[in-house]
Amino acid sequence: MPRLDVPSDPTDIAAWKASLAFSYPSCGQWTRLRHAEVAAERAEAIAVTRGLEPRRAETFVLAALLHDVGRVIGPDARRHHAASGAELLADSGLPDVAALVAAHTGAFTEAELLGQEQLAVEVMDSLPTPDPELLALLSWVNATTAGAGYLMTPRQRLADIVVRRGPMAPAAVSFRSAAGQIAAGEALARRNADGSLRPRLLVLDAGGVLLTDPMPALFSHLARVSGRPRADLVNDFHRTIRDDLWTGRLGPEVGRHFAALAGLPVEGAEERLTAIIEDHLRPFHGVDHLAEWSRLGEVWILSNHRRAWLEGALKQYGIAEHVSRVFVSDELGVAKPEPAMFEAVLAEWGGRADEVLVADDQAANMTAAQHAGMFGVYARGGADAWVDEVGTWLAAA
Repeated sequence: MPRLDVPSDPTDIAAWKASLAFSYPSCGQWTRLRHAEVAAERAEAIAVTRGLEPRRAETFVLAALLHDVGRVIGPDARRHHAASGAELLADSGLPDVAALVAAHTGAFTEAELLGQEQLAVEVMDSLPTPDPELLALLSWVNATTAGAGYLMTPRQRLADIVVRRGPMAPAAVSFRSAAGQIAAGEALARRNADGSLRPRLLVLDAGGVLLTDPMPALFSHLARVSGRPRADLVNDFHRTIRDDLWTGRLGPEVGRHFAALAGLPVEGAEERLTAIIEDHLRPFHGVDHLAEWSRLGEVWILSNHRRAWLEGALKQYGIAEHVSRVFVSDELGVAKPEPAMFEAVLAEWGGRADEVLVADDQAANMTAAQHAGMFGVYARGGADAWVDEVGTWLAAA
């Protein structure tokens, strides 16, 4: 027997959510519940921007919410989850939803690799032909929503599957087989109902991504002139003034605070600090790509920094001319990875969260962006991989 309650009205999305909220945890699949919820939320937003008529929008959202329902209905765990879920949904009066679930994200390839090709064929033959646009959109939403509900690019998601299961695991092989389907879905999600292209937003960190981070050089200087161990200075900084520095609570002149931290004279501290910061803000090679990136989409900066430190370097290295918005923590009064930083970006953006990619050199900040519904890429200024990832994401259409 199924381990979930099928709503009396099978189109009742709220009732399905309530049923899944019990069923997934009861099977020990907490993360899959969030995966389903986020997929449905994204489908709702895409249905609006695509201008889907109500019936198709309902089918899309239901399919996004229920595409993994076969994982909880048992009792035969050997049956492929897409086929099992499709059978349940068809029997519940949702044949169009069932057709999408049966065919999404390389499901047939995975069934074939698991020795269940005949089952998949029989299920698909019993269902209507899936709506090709909705199938592509569903495959992209599923492929880019990780198990815990945060967003990953297709490249990131495949890499994650390979690490966890191996390169030739059925999940990895089927994901690769669905590359065309996923790309088609992404292209559709990028367009409005009239076919016009929706913009994408690239949000870049400054220090450590576009520019060198001056803080390591500052701590090395303080350690050298004070005789204190550098590690102790860094620990004391994080314990005492880090949050107040980045959120602006220290005020406009902060040199004396660093002098006090290191036990150094306060006189002339502001000038010395400014000179060190300016000396160690240098461009990374990502700056060379800003002109192309700004042609492909909007480019903003979101940085734990001080406007007075940052502004000169943005102008000096030609960054400012390609960036249309700069969010700096000392002006916002909050620092990453606090959600309010990313909420400020989304409020200003006004578009879908999954149209935003955040590039940051701190894993905690990237994760916070992903949990806010944006894509994230771990970016180290001197590396090449993140630059390629950004270019691929912006160019996808």
